[in-house]
Amino acid sequence: MSYKMLDISKHQSTFNASVAASKGIRTVICRCAYATSEDVKWKQFSSAVKSAGMELGTYGFLTAHYKSRNNGDYNTARAVMVQQVNKWIALAKAAGVHSWFAVDQELEPGGVMGITNKAQNTSLLNEACDMIAAAGFSPCVYCSASWVDSYIDQNALKYPYWIAYYHSATKANDFGLYGDGTFPASRYGNMMKAMKMANKLVAWQYGSTGCGPAYGMGSPNLDRNWMYLTTDGMEDGSMEFVPLKNYQIRVTSATKPACEVFSAPHTDAPLAVLELGKTYNVIGKGSNLTIGGMVGTWYSIEYNGGVGYVWAYQDRCVVEEYKMEFVSVENKQLRIFDGESAKNCQVFEETDVNKISDVVPGGNLQHGACYAVIAKGDAEEVGGMTGVWYIISVNGKNVYCLALPDRCVVEDKPAQKPEPEPIPEPTPEPDPIPDPAPEKYTIRDLLDLLSDEIEDLPASRETNFAMLKLMECSLWLGDHAK
Repeated sequence: MSYKMLDISKHQSTFNASVAASKGIRTVICRCAYATSEDVKWKQFSSAVKSAGMELGTYGFLTAHYKSRNNGDYNTARAVMVQQVNKWIALAKAAGVHSWFAVDQELEPGGVMGITNKAQNTSLLNEACDMIAAAGFSPCVYCSASWVDSYIDQNALKYPYWIAYYHSATKANDFGLYGDGTFPASRYGNMMKAMKMANKLVAWQYGSTGCGPAYGMGSPNLDRNWMYLTTDGMEDGSMEFVPLKNYQIRVTSATKPACEVFSAPHTDAPLAVLELGKTYNVIGKGSNLTIGGMVGTWYSIEYNGGVGYVWAYQDRCVVEEYKMEFVSVENKQLRIFDGESAKNCQVFEETDVNKISDVVPGGNLQHGACYAVIAKGDAEEVGGMTGVWYIISVNGKNVYCLALPDRCVVEDKPAQKPEPEPIPEPTPEPDPIPDPAPEKYTIRDLLDLLSDEIEDLPASRETNFAMLKLMECSLWLGDHAK
């Protein structure tokens, strides 16, 4: 990451620090002294920087290497350097400097270099920086890119650089170029790129022409810088964070002390005060940092759709474990992609990609297969791709699956076709009830019946005739029955 930084001295004459702060300036490096002479604007400018909430750094203009001061003698140069640096340290302590403390080594017009041996000059700079570090500050060396080539042994210098290099495209530019951490495609641009990659480049002073009034200066010109390193010597955001799953930060104090979120793991990059009582998912755990005798730990968190950093101490927040919440899901299935290019989709015992389930060999689900979804959890980014955790049923067991979009999809279960209603079998008709068998009568019985019927009829010629005929039949029957 790159941050805007200014460096100023008496040559700016006046300084409205609030204007600079409103323009996004993070750090201002004020000159504390020229040799042993305090800069006449030091107290005023340094106080204004701190009052405006910006980070205060300083630099001292070294003259120990001038031939006019050392007569070409290294030991004399060392004695002059010690006297000058001691003066700067006293001024920095009184002002409360808390950013970079630079040793400015250059030659003014007409100046002559008295320590031409690279090894000796590098030793002189290392000793000056050692004194500054021993006093509790963070030293660096300010010089031009060409000065590094001419007078510094890069392999022997122990401290980082603040390089002045005015490329033709940047001299008068107002922080409009190279804010992404890149450099011009040139010899010195490549040199600074290598320094930055090695965490040896504090800042690049890219322009010095114009822009003064725009940042509250009384001078037309102003030195402008891109800053890359914080005072712990690490590039912003380069602190190593160990991934930490299933933890959250819960804010317990929002005022005095306030639990703040930062854009980088450094207290000089504040973003906002976190809301009291709110929780934030932890991404990773960084290093410890002691502030005012309190040892807190840096954590990276999910913040506003991106990443933020919190210095966690017990008086403002707590770091606690949490279990992912799952919401029941109905009528969904997880379908694993099929084909030659299909990637393996795995299942786990917990919401942890390191704990593979043995419910299937290697935890790998079958390509082309579908599994019932039981519940849905939170999203998680793995390898630059965001997936969602699900609980699914595999071989009769509930397991966890991180559904990544390049290997599976959660979709509605296909609608079940309704089974046809059975056609009822016809009710068999009952067997017909047979007519009762007729009673059996003999001819004699019939004759008797007819006789009874005839006798019941009124007497007439016809009934007499019928009775006569009946009697004849009876006689006939009697004769043939024998």
